[in-house]
Amino acid sequence: MEFENYKDEIEIDLRELFAVILSRLYIIILVGVLGAILAFTYTKLFIAPQYASTTKVYILSNKEDDRLTTSDLAFASYLALDYQELIVSEPVMMEVIDELNLNMTTKALASHINVQLIENTRIIKITVRDTSATMAKRIADCVRDAVNDKTKDVMGGIEAINPIDEATMPVVPASPNVYKNTAIGFLGGAFIVLLVVVVLFLLDDTIKSQEDIEKYLGLSVLASIPYQKSDDSKSKKNKNKSKKKEKEA
Repeated sequence: MEFENYKDEIEIDLRELFAVILSRLYIIILVGVLGAILAFTYTKLFIAPQYASTTKVYILSNKEDDRLTTSDLAFASYLALDYQELIVSEPVMMEVIDELNLNMTTKALASHINVQLIENTRIIKITVRDTSATMAKRIADCVRDAVNDKTKDVMGGIEAINPIDEATMPVVPASPNVYKNTAIGFLGGAFIVLLVVVVLFLLDDTIKSQEDIEKYLGLSVLASIPYQKSDDSKSKKNKNKSKKKEKEA
C-alpha cells in the first residue's frame, strides 16, 4: 500500500514537472533559436574553412610473389603506423617546407596531415587540411613525393611505394560543418534553459494548492478562501468618476 502511495506521488511530481516545462516551452525554444543564431554567426565569421586534399599510395613488399595474403594485410596494418610516423618526421616535413616555401614549423605542418590505412588493403591514404584548397593539394603531393625516397631508405622491407593518383583538388570546405554547429547551438541553448527550469522546479518547496498542504504537511484543509486579483485600472477609473461628480456637484 505504501509503495502504491509513493508511486502516485512520483507520478504527480512528473506531471507537475511536465506542466512546468510546457508552460516554459516558448522560452526554451526562444533561447534555442538564439543559440542556433549565435552558433551559425560564429561559425561563418570566426572559423576559417578547412579544405581537405587526399592522395593514395600502394605499398609493395620486397618479395617475388606479390599476391595479397593475410600476412601482407597484417604487415600493412603495422606498416601504416610506421609510415604515419615517418611522414610527419622532421626530415620529411623540412623538405616539404623548403620545397613549397611554407612559413610554418614542422610541428604545425605535421598537425595538418593525417595518414590512414584503407581496411583489408595495402593502400595508404594521405589527407592534408589547409585553409587554401590549392595549398592543401600542393602539400599532399609534395608530402607523398618526399616520403617515397625516405621510406625506401629507412624501411628495408619495402620495395616501393607507388602513387595511385594525384591529390584531389577540394571544391567545398571539409570543415566546419555549419549545419551541425547550428544544430548544436540550438540544442545547447534549449538544454540549458530546460536544465534551469527543472532545477528551479526541484528547489521550489512553496505551498501552492490545497493538495500540497495535505501531501507535504499531512493536514486536512477545512475551508479555503478564494483570492481575486483587484483590477487597478478599473478602481482608478471609478475614483476618477467619483471625483468628477464631486466637482460637478
